[in-house]
Amino acid sequence: MSSTSFVPTTPFVPTPAVTAAHPGTLVRVLASSRELWAPHVRFDPTAPFTTRVWSDDEHEALVGAWLPGQASPVHTHLNRPGALLVLQGALEETTWVTASDGTEPGRQHAVRRHLVADEVRSYGAVHVHGLRNAGPDPAVALHVLARR
Repeated sequence: MSSTSFVPTTPFVPTPAVTAAHPGTLVRVLASSRELWAPHVRFDPTAPFTTRVWSDDEHEALVGAWLPGQASPVHTHLNRPGALLVLQGALEETTWVTASDGTEPGRQHAVRRHLVADEVRSYGAVHVHGLRNAGPDPAVALHVLARR
C-alpha cells in the first residue's frame, strides 16, 4: 500500500479482553466503530491509500481504500499475524503457497481469493500477499496487525 500517514490516537478504547482477542475478532470490533475509521478513508486516483487509525500495545489497525483497478504492491507481514475485513466493495487477494508434496515439492504458486464486504480474512505470522480492486466500485478494508 503506497500512501501511509499517521493519525493521532482516537478516543476508542476497547476492553483488555478485546485487545487480547484474535485479530479476526478485533477487526470486527473496530469495524463496528465507524467513527474510528470512516473519517480517514481517502480515494487517491494515483494509488491505493492506507493510514493507521488505531493502535495499542498489542495491535494496530489500518484502513485502506482502492479505486477500481488499483492494486497494492506485494508485501510481507513477517511475525505479524493479522486479519483483513472488507468494509465496502470487493478485493482480490493474491497469496503464494509452497507445495509440500506432489511432483514439484517446493514450487510456489499463486492463490487468488475474492473477498467481499463483511468478509474477514485471517492469517498467521508469515503472510505474503497483494490486494487489488478488480471490481467496478471503490473498495475499503480494515486491517488489524499484531505489533512487532
